[in-house]
Amino acid sequence: MESNNEKPGNDAQREAHAHYAAAFIGGFLGLYPIVSAAHIFGSAQTANLIEIVVAAIAGDKRTVAMHVFGASLYCLGILLATLIPKRTRIPLKAAAMAVDSVAAVAMCAIPKGLNPAVYLYPTFLSLSFHWCAFKGGYGYTSSVIFSTNNMRMFVSSVAEILINGDSSFVTKAKFFGATLLSFHAGIAFSYIAWKAIPGWSFLIALVPISVCAFLSRPGHRSGTVG
Repeated sequence: MESNNEKPGNDAQREAHAHYAAAFIGGFLGLYPIVSAAHIFGSAQTANLIEIVVAAIAGDKRTVAMHVFGASLYCLGILLATLIPKRTRIPLKAAAMAVDSVAAVAMCAIPKGLNPAVYLYPTFLSLSFHWCAFKGGYGYTSSVIFSTNNMRMFVSSVAEILINGDSSFVTKAKFFGATLLSFHAGIAFSYIAWKAIPGWSFLIALVPISVCAFLSRPGHRSGTVG
């Protein structure tokens, strides 16, 4: 039985707040390939791997190569996030914010008219790294770059509370609900910005990236300690 009856401490709250900020960034940057020529959600690999299989069967070697390179970038992000904490003293979350910042700039710099797969590359590298850096909060594993499992956990927790009368799931429901809200708020703000200034809108991501970096910095404490 999953339960969390204790009031979360300051460190747990700080981690959760950083997670919500990271989910906002995941939504904000995740919109890029959808509104660009790719029209594919680039935070996950499912659609990209399907493209590889379909193109391989069709004998389209160029498309296969473009999407295999994209999958390699996604794997590279995971590889770097795995090695950095063990091989360097660089804080992983700080490194993720740096990679996200570079990706935001790249999204504004990539010209129009390229192969659609190219517009997936910034999110493939940055958001796979981002995903590995922000793994959850309050002891729960949660993605900051897509919503399917977060939605499942939120709905099941609400069901436990409302149908089974188990109040121990309240913290879990709040956490996954806030993560979902943060992610989709990021998408909404990103789309509004893109409609207003399509050429430079993703530079606005530097604002939530800065907030997330502040919340994630080593030694940061939110609230009072006593």
